[in-house]
Amino acid sequence: MAAEPPDAEGSIPDDVRAQLDAEAEESDRQSWLQTQIARKADDLRILEAARARVQAEKATDTNFADLYLDRLALDTLETPEPLIERVIPRHSYGILRGRDQSLKSFVAIDWACSLATGKTWQGHDTPDPVRVLYIAGEGAHGLRSRIDAWEYAWQRSVPANMLTVRATALNLHQPGPAFPHLLEHVTEGGYGLVIVDTLRRVSGAADGNSSEMGLVIDNLDKIKQATDRGSVLTVAHTDKGDHDTRGYSGIEDDADFVWSAKRDDMTLALELTKMKDGADGRILHLTATRTLGSLTLSHSTRGTTPTVSNEHQLTVLDALRYTFRDGARPADLREATGMAKATLARALAALEDLGQITNTGTKKAGYWEIPPIAKDGSPTPEPSETPTPEDHHE
Repeated sequence: MAAEPPDAEGSIPDDVRAQLDAEAEESDRQSWLQTQIARKADDLRILEAARARVQAEKATDTNFADLYLDRLALDTLETPEPLIERVIPRHSYGILRGRDQSLKSFVAIDWACSLATGKTWQGHDTPDPVRVLYIAGEGAHGLRSRIDAWEYAWQRSVPANMLTVRATALNLHQPGPAFPHLLEHVTEGGYGLVIVDTLRRVSGAADGNSSEMGLVIDNLDKIKQATDRGSVLTVAHTDKGDHDTRGYSGIEDDADFVWSAKRDDMTLALELTKMKDGADGRILHLTATRTLGSLTLSHSTRGTTPTVSNEHQLTVLDALRYTFRDGARPADLREATGMAKATLARALAALEDLGQITNTGTKKAGYWEIPPIAKDGSPTPEPSETPTPEDHHE
């Protein structure tokens, strides 16, 4: 009697069967992936078609004849007030450029907070407070300490509804759904200034040295048009020679104004290298001052040294800011900082002389606090480490 043939499946070795199963599973995964990609591609095509239709509908509502102005009509055009006098004009695309660690982002924060509060910026008028959107391409975490320091140094609170931070960058080279959402947010929010920090972070896969950057600049212009008679400012890195914005020449060619930041230790030279509708070539000298574990800027002459540079003083300020928010006794500060009694006493005395801290206790039983910030945005009676705007002269 003949033997039965072995079962077909049983004749396949286990390792071969495992390989076949893995290949089948991978084939199924790839098929699912291609299906998802096709669906997403359809969604994007629908979105682009919708945007094109909206633009076409807007165009049909436009009276193109109004776009042609004769000589007399030019005289009727209203001259817009600047955002910051002789610093940031309205209806503009601007660049703030510099090397790494050139303090350019601190300048951008200074501008943002001044505009959000309506405070004069380093002696330059801000005619009206405006809402500011800050696109933090390099992350939002570091901005909190910088804004805290600005509020303390200038004794003003930034109103919550006047400064908004977008916590991540978005792709302006090949924009996805995030871009129309951004434009809608800018329009509905009535923002007067949008700061993009940095240009590289929003450029996606664009070749920074080619005309691909033109697409990025075009989308920056769309952001500007979405503002409330406002401007868009991009923070950018410079080339190897620190002469121009890194990459494609059109980045600066299309700009209405360009500021260049050059740092020398704790001083900063801020040069206006381009102003389309005004004089350029101006240089402002600023001093960086250590404040609450961060830095703030104030107008100065060359060679001005920071007001607070002693590490013991900075340690005490950090302790009062982050550990003892309601104040502390010297004994508490000694324990928290590990300082000797005499060292702490010298730091406290120096900080009190600078107006950084105040003793709300007695001479024998001191109790040290950081002066409060006025919640209505007005200065408090205590002096600030940074000169008041009236003390600034260009």
